[in-house]
Amino acid sequence: MVRDKEYNLPTLTKLWNGDNPVRKYAFLIVILIILVGGGVLTAVEQAGGFEKLIPYLQQTSNPDASPAYATQWQAEQLVFFIGFLLVNLIGIGGTIAFVMWALDRQVRVAKASAGDVTSGEAGTATES
Repeated sequence: MVRDKEYNLPTLTKLWNGDNPVRKYAFLIVILIILVGGGVLTAVEQAGGFEKLIPYLQQTSNPDASPAYATQWQAEQLVFFIGFLLVNLIGIGGTIAFVMWALDRQVRVAKASAGDVTSGEAGTATES
């Protein structure tokens, strides 16, 4: 009887007999692991090794070429693109800031006209 209390055998037996969801799906998990492993091994075998598994594009066959080098027109296009993005982001931010300011102003005016003005908001609601 000491052993039953020490190891809680009824609970262990209950878990082992299928009340545990992990135990229910253990067979499915093992089968999925085997299928994924077989798929990986098949892909590696078809590619001819791990090195050739992921293809890459060769931009040039010139050994002196550098991927960090840009021609003059490419650098100019990059500067134009970055400038275009910055100008548009600043415009979007300004538009959102104006809309939020206008909405907040209307809320303060509505609170002031309803008589729900607190001491901190009284000065700002009457000034505008």
